[in-house]
Amino acid sequence: MAIQVAVADDHHLLRKGIIAELSKYNDIAINGEAADGDAAITLLKTAPPHILLLDLNMPKLSGMEVLQLIQKESIAVKIAVLSMHDEDSTVIECIEAGAHGFVSKNEEPGEVYMAIKSIAQNGFYFSERTNKIMLNKLLKKNLIMPVFEKTDISFTERELELIRALSHEKTTAEIAREMHYSPRTIEGMRQELIHRVGVRNAIGLILYAVRHSYI
Repeated sequence: MAIQVAVADDHHLLRKGIIAELSKYNDIAINGEAADGDAAITLLKTAPPHILLLDLNMPKLSGMEVLQLIQKESIAVKIAVLSMHDEDSTVIECIEAGAHGFVSKNEEPGEVYMAIKSIAQNGFYFSERTNKIMLNKLLKKNLIMPVFEKTDISFTERELELIRALSHEKTTAEIAREMHYSPRTIEGMRQELIHRVGVRNAIGLILYAVRHSYI
């Protein structure tokens, strides 16, 4: 079944461009669009999509106000925020308001499709940068750490080197150069570690290592 997607953005050309881009995919179906926050809420109540792509800066109701209303009224929809503003504080505010994903408008068009697929399949989508923002927030504010089912996992020194590099906000290319591996090898190592620990992404891997004093 195709993923039902609606787009809420007050910039007509950008909104139509996103719709045109997503219409190329057979597993995406556009079922609505809105040019302001009021129209977005009306759309969600009359023909709710699976996922709403939501701009933050809109007239009548801002994207943040739409997020707050969705939470208040328990509207069953997943939200991917689209914004030109990707400062740490903005990303954190959106996530804490209930967003399931955050995509900067500076990203390539294919990033929106990746976000939609991830949210539909996993319930969330956050880029590597967004994961690091949330990790830093957890560590700096000493927020509660998650409880992990697996407690007897061991890592080689090379694996710990990779996890430390991830925690220091280094890119795959930077880690590959430092460890003298190819980027593909680094990606493979990271995915194998994520699978072994039983987490969903790199931030879970890093949190596990912090929780059990590996780093």
